[in-house]
Amino acid sequence: MRLTIISHTPHYQTSDGGVSGWGPTVREINHLAGLFSEIIHLAPLLEGEAPKSSLAYVANVRHVPLRASGGKSFLDKAGVLKAAIYNSFIIWRCYREEGWFHLRAPANIMFYALPLLKFSGVKHCWIKFAGSWRDLNIPLTYRWQRHWLRNNFNSFVVTVNGRLPDDPPHVLGFENPCLSISEIEDAKLDFSNKDYTGKIQICFVGQLEPGKGVMNLLEGILPLDAESKVHSLHVIGDGSLRGEVEAISNLFKNIQVHLHGYLQRHEINLIYANSHINILPSESEGFPKVIAEGAAYGAIPVVTNISSLSEYINNSNGRLLTSNNPEQIRKTVKELILMNGNELKLMASNALELSKQFTYERYSARIIREIVGLENIHL
Repeated sequence: MRLTIISHTPHYQTSDGGVSGWGPTVREINHLAGLFSEIIHLAPLLEGEAPKSSLAYVANVRHVPLRASGGKSFLDKAGVLKAAIYNSFIIWRCYREEGWFHLRAPANIMFYALPLLKFSGVKHCWIKFAGSWRDLNIPLTYRWQRHWLRNNFNSFVVTVNGRLPDDPPHVLGFENPCLSISEIEDAKLDFSNKDYTGKIQICFVGQLEPGKGVMNLLEGILPLDAESKVHSLHVIGDGSLRGEVEAISNLFKNIQVHLHGYLQRHEINLIYANSHINILPSESEGFPKVIAEGAAYGAIPVVTNISSLSEYINNSNGRLLTSNNPEQIRKTVKELILMNGNELKLMASNALELSKQFTYERYSARIIREIVGLENIHL
């Protein structure tokens, strides 16, 4: 059985003529490839060099390029309509094929992919809404997509991060997968040797964009620099705030701030393995994969209390920020670094247990059991 995926995941041409895509999404799709005979992924192909976080697909996954669009200039914006027409033709042609379909929202491409799906005659599909299913603090375009999906205009299952009590039956709460069972077992070995009694290492994994809260994190931790209870802060990711992040990082004297840019997954795992706290003070999220990834290594999650995060994070396995402002971040970090090592180790152990809900194996089993059905899978 073929699966056709439509998303806004960025892809890049590699030097050997192949294609690589955004690592977290590619990893998820590569695991789905074990359930289907073939996967076709319709997604934008961008110019330029692929970031280090990009990955290649397994053998039975094929990328079909869509045109990227958008930008700041008038010509960039004028190209949106041209790209939409081209992409609509490619998407509609694929909708005429047999098999299962999987759309990944929210994304601007869904403005035409969802309506086209409505009139396509596609019989088998599920749609993943990876953004916040409940917060109002999301772009208007994303709210429109959420409204469309909640009201079941496509008549297909929708999987979300944190289902609301009044959601209709076609909406299913699905954990966002990011780990294999074997990865968790390997991470447990690193966790067992981790010492929580000395100085604390903190990590941030995310894009250096305003919505991820990286500047609030740095401003919040800076006043703790003189206390020297934090050994280091590792910032993994890149984005438009890179220059501002570098500038404030130079103000630290005692806390070592390391700006890594994009890293491959195994490199991030090495940082998780040595980190005691994993902070992501975002303004809006679904459920960020980096939180579960770090938790597997005993990196205690500290996240803003948004979306479905309160369903997973509590005082026994992490901390929820009532706000992502610098003062609240500083207060929470100071509380954690003043706790004794045994308390922190117990909290980290509970976080590790939490990570087991986010395995690819569990996700694939639920896809078969609750959406596709075993009789429709050709292994």
